[in-house]
Amino acid sequence: MQQMKIKNLFYYPVKSMSCVEVSSLEYGISGPKHDREWVLVDSNHRFLSQRDFPVLAALRPSVKKDSLEILHPSGEVLIAPHDVAAQTDSVRIWKDTVEACFYPFSVNAILSDWLQLQVHLVRYNPKSPRLRSKPRGDFETRFADGFQFLLTNTNSLKKLNDRLNEQIPMDRFRANIVVEAPEGSELLMDFVVIGKNKFKVIQPCQRCVMITIDQHTGMKTASKALKALTQESDERAPVFGSYLKAESLTGVINVEDDISFISENEMMAKTSF
Repeated sequence: MQQMKIKNLFYYPVKSMSCVEVSSLEYGISGPKHDREWVLVDSNHRFLSQRDFPVLAALRPSVKKDSLEILHPSGEVLIAPHDVAAQTDSVRIWKDTVEACFYPFSVNAILSDWLQLQVHLVRYNPKSPRLRSKPRGDFETRFADGFQFLLTNTNSLKKLNDRLNEQIPMDRFRANIVVEAPEGSELLMDFVVIGKNKFKVIQPCQRCVMITIDQHTGMKTASKALKALTQESDERAPVFGSYLKAESLTGVINVEDDISFISENEMMAKTSF
């Protein structure tokens, strides 16, 4: 069992918008605090993603005590008070339909003008939990694609960048937890232990066109990273990083915390004493 460290921690208040980097990351029953707690949906109440609207990457959200704030590249700031998201209606996140809390026209009009598309800002409704069931366990998540946590590895990125003429930064992979570990080791283990916190590895993260989008400008690039991942992957699709679920209902992890990757057999041996 090899000891390693956490390098960076992130959460993403609004699905497909920019990240917030933190030194400590709290989590609860549905994943990291405030992670993907908000999402934009279209007139059919289907979620918006960078895959179709790369400009979302250039919008910078931040969570305040009483509001969600979103900074536009122009410098304009949208303030969306928490207490005005009162009306509930169904929204579609991939194949899941859940009840969410909708913000009023005064908020949506600004966002619609920014994107030149009719959109609605909605907030996760814990009274209508989004429950996921996978072979390696059941869990709750908010508006993430399907899992609570995403872990990536700096040395796996170094190996990828060694194959590219133009290197890409880690922010393209939109992880919650970034570790420094032996290359590829994050894809081989069954459990991750961070301090006193235990996480189960669910599956590798399949990658798409989003890793070619500049996370600062919201512009698509000519990066060959997706092609390079496809060529080296043993999976049916290109993968980078691993999805995790927390084994405890609450916890806190920190930058520089010790981290261990543990196999199923090692975990069984540890718990048999």
